[in-house]
Amino acid sequence: MLDSYFLPYQQILIVCSFLFYFISIFLFEFNRKQTFALLFLLLGTFIFKIFVISVDEYINLWDEQYHALVAKNLSKNFFFPKLYTDPILHYDYRSWTSNYIWVHKQPFFLMQMAICIKLLGSSAFAVRLPSVLCITFATFCIYKIGENTLTKRIGFIGALLFSMNSFFNVLIVGALPTDHNDIIFMCYIIASVWAYTEYQKKERVFKWMLLIALFSSFAVLTKWLPGYLVFGIWFVYLLQQKNTFKKYREDWLNIFKTFCLAIILPLVWQIYIYIRFPLEAAYEHSFNVKHIIEPLDGHKGDSFFYMDGIETVIGYLAPFFILFGIILLNKFIKDKKMFISYISILVIVYVFFTNVATKMLGFPFIVFFVFFLGFGAIAEQLYNYLKIHSHSIKKTFFVGLIIYAVISICNLEEFQKNHTVWQKKDFGLHNFRNHNIDWLYTCKEMSKQFKEEKYVVFNCDDIDFVKLMFYTDYIGYQKIPNRFEINLAKVKKYKIAIIDDGKLPSDILKDTSIVKVKGVQDRIVWIDTVEMKVDKNKYLKLSDDGKMFLNDKNGSKFIVTKFANHTTQLKDLNGKIASAHEDIGGVIVFDSYLFQVNERMILDSLGQNKYVITTPFKEDLIIPENGIYFHTKRHQKKKLIVEFVKSER
Repeated sequence: MLDSYFLPYQQILIVCSFLFYFISIFLFEFNRKQTFALLFLLLGTFIFKIFVISVDEYINLWDEQYHALVAKNLSKNFFFPKLYTDPILHYDYRSWTSNYIWVHKQPFFLMQMAICIKLLGSSAFAVRLPSVLCITFATFCIYKIGENTLTKRIGFIGALLFSMNSFFNVLIVGALPTDHNDIIFMCYIIASVWAYTEYQKKERVFKWMLLIALFSSFAVLTKWLPGYLVFGIWFVYLLQQKNTFKKYREDWLNIFKTFCLAIILPLVWQIYIYIRFPLEAAYEHSFNVKHIIEPLDGHKGDSFFYMDGIETVIGYLAPFFILFGIILLNKFIKDKKMFISYISILVIVYVFFTNVATKMLGFPFIVFFVFFLGFGAIAEQLYNYLKIHSHSIKKTFFVGLIIYAVISICNLEEFQKNHTVWQKKDFGLHNFRNHNIDWLYTCKEMSKQFKEEKYVVFNCDDIDFVKLMFYTDYIGYQKIPNRFEINLAKVKKYKIAIIDDGKLPSDILKDTSIVKVKGVQDRIVWIDTVEMKVDKNKYLKLSDDGKMFLNDKNGSKFIVTKFANHTTQLKDLNGKIASAHEDIGGVIVFDSYLFQVNERMILDSLGQNKYVITTPFKEDLIIPENGIYFHTKRHQKKKLIVEFVKSER
């Protein structure tokens, strides 16, 4: 399809989402009724975020895998948050990375994941779907906040830019710490602010008070007390009121009643976990307080950490646009008291988190909706500033500018770089992705082999034991067990498997009751020594410097090894491995004795002992006109087809 490293269905999602985005922009500017423009904006947001969560089929490292596992266990019991379904070995209840009862995070976002897992099964898609739904809803809320307190255009442009923010995409796909927790937390805070702007209209007051309480309590139950941010906005607004005593009393009573409603659900949960899991609850609450006074888990920074973070999250020039946008918000806002409320909370949030010892980029996300509304105000000012006599030409020109801005901030190139095989020279990234994909399929293979039997799997690489327990129903541990731990597992009626990484101690290797499991990247499906025959009875031959070329009479002998992860190794009889060298023009060269990422060839069978060979980077092998050396290139109409002619070693 497109010259992209995204999969074809992902490219279709991109095209469809951008089509909806562009239609929404045109409808907003050229149609008096903005309802359809908003509808297409939300559809575009939803489809684009579905594309985002599809790029990594595996659960990502650290936070996402822990959130996913706890959510999976919650899907079986909503009121029993746990990491291990059965902690076979001793554990430290203070270690959130390996304990049993898991109250390290508030439960609401995990419960949303649990519902999706219950409906869709244990998959990365199910884990990430709540973030997609929440950010789509938050896009709607930002539009309504803009419409209620500023102008429709400010709300629309602010919502559009918010939905296209590239940094949020990285969180939605779980590739950065705190991932869905920060996204869903931010979205419920935005929803509570939207409900407050509706309350300001003084129509159906109780309904909006109830929604303010509900959304803010959901926010607190997702992360913690900053979820009550809307009450800060409301409080500052009331301080500026100059009403009669009766009206003044009514407004303060309403905020008090709403806050009382908002603390019910979070309070009930805290009481519940203190009664049910007193040790874990007490420790985690003390751990939360420590965030203020000491940098935890290495998350530290200086006084400019969050100011610098704005560039990372929104863009290099963001600080300048933000300042200009805030100035323009004051110009366009309908109620100056609301502007003072926004700015006061913005300052309070940044001052507070700057003085908190533990620093993470996601902490100030809760006020970022103000920045995006500021960008919308810049767009409104630009539209008013355009001195074009023809109204239609003016709108068309403005639409073009907005579309250009949307494409620019989306930053698909950076996303493709980090979530596909595009960057050939970044071996670290490719090894990380391949390891995660291989482990996913290793877990699937174990599920087929062990079926529904009770197994505990030892010697998982690093913290892959967490992913194992998400992908399967088996218990996982990182360590190699001693004899006591093996017997303990057997006493609890568990069968034992261990990942064979080639370094197992002799007593484990000799124990026939322990199943040894090789990863799909190490398990050989078949191996053979062949010559490769190409069209017109020509053969592939190796030159002295390890490059392939065509020969009429005979070919070199290649050792072809296919692994269970569907990759193939090509090796000559001297043990040198074929690799795709981008630095010398994509030439395939046999020059390495180590099997690395750039040597994972893909072998697709066409039947009758004929195969298509492609590189690990989705590139086809091509024969230059002179028939010397094999280069790589994408999207060739004519694939290189080889026939394996078996040869004795």
